Amino acid sequence: MKRLLNSTAIVLLSSGAFAADLPSYEPAPVMAPVPAAYTYSWTGFYLGLQGGYGWGDVEGEASVNANPDTGAYDYDIDGFLGGVHAGYNQQFGMFVLGAEADVEYSGLEGDGTGDDPSLGTFYHETDIDWLASFRLRGGLAWDRFLVYATGGAAWANVSQEFGEAGDPPIADNDDDRWGWTAGGGVEMAFTNNWTGRGEYRYYDLGSSEVSGADFSDDNDITFHSVRLGTSYKF
Repeated sequence: MKRLLNSTAIVLLSSGAFAADLPSYEPAPVMAPVPAAYTYSWTGFYLGLQGGYGWGDVEGEASVNANPDTGAYDYDIDGFLGGVHAGYNQQFGMFVLGAEADVEYSGLEGDGTGDDPSLGTFYHETDIDWLASFRLRGGLAWDRFLVYATGGAAWANVSQEFGEAGDPPIADNDDDRWGWTAGGGVEMAFTNNWTGRGEYRYYDLGSSEVSGADFSDDNDITFHSVRLGTSYKF
């Protein structure tokens, strides 16, 4: 019996020493889940359509016969907008940076009257035929939701005329005007390729002067705009 107990003790001691020599086991590290803000990528080229409404103001002065007492005028313009846009985004974590260009048909138009010492009461009309812009965009993304600001150069084709009521226009001008635009919006990715957006932008098309032998006209155009659009991301 004593010999059996001694043998059992030797076996147990040997098993413990062998187990001590075995390498220790460590569980595999658990990978942290990807934050929800980065599961959708805004990086890539995109192309889309947009449409909306604009409203603003034309303010200027017109005169005939080089009269120093010019006739001031100020009136509203408004109308619908619609066209195409294209751009590229690059995402850095939650930050999204990019560039975008657009071209739009414009229905913005309006007219008003003024008084000039030589001409008396006169009319003034403005039509913005098309708009275009090239802008930078920057914003913050939360998964498929993007809030952004945008701004850059803008230009437009503008037709204007003024003259005495009931008579042919004294000045009839059709030219391209340069200015700037800035605003912001929100965009939502509905699928991995399709997004929708809502956007506000302000435009300042600067000042334009038209003059002849016996007349002059100088005016500024500013307006606001809101748009809805959809884009396909490649």
